[in-house]
Amino acid sequence: MMGNVLSDVKQTVEKNGADELFKVKQCLRKWGRVQQICGEHQVRIVQYNRLLERLQQYKCKMGAEEKERIEKSYKSSIQNLVSNIEDLNRFSNRMERIVGQLDPEEEMLIRMYYGREASINTICMRLCIGRSTMFRIRDKALKNLLKIMEGEKMEGETEDED
Repeated sequence: MMGNVLSDVKQTVEKNGADELFKVKQCLRKWGRVQQICGEHQVRIVQYNRLLERLQQYKCKMGAEEKERIEKSYKSSIQNLVSNIEDLNRFSNRMERIVGQLDPEEEMLIRMYYGREASINTICMRLCIGRSTMFRIRDKALKNLLKIMEGEKMEGETEDED
């Protein structure tokens, strides 16, 4: 009976640890895509600005209320995209700071794997390591990132309480 309880506790701890590492991986994937997402948002902003210009050209063909409603909607969409870009940039800066705290070898591997989305073979060739070594370094880096991120949460929580 006692063995079952200990086994259940161990499985729960391992599952929670895996869940936390999964969250770290999600953050790293998002960090790797920030530039692409911001670029897509900027393209949409340009498109909305063009639509606003065209709206001015066709103002005689629609009522003032309808034109104002559409203009307000476009401007709101632009503001949402700008806000999203700002949030992504803050997130990216935070992740840069966190990744920068890793050992140089871990940092380089994480930047290549998640930031540049380099292939496993490319990473192994550039770092002159085997695949199993690459995965060990990556796993160690993920665990270190989890510790760093948890430390930042703790510091942030104590700052808010003061």
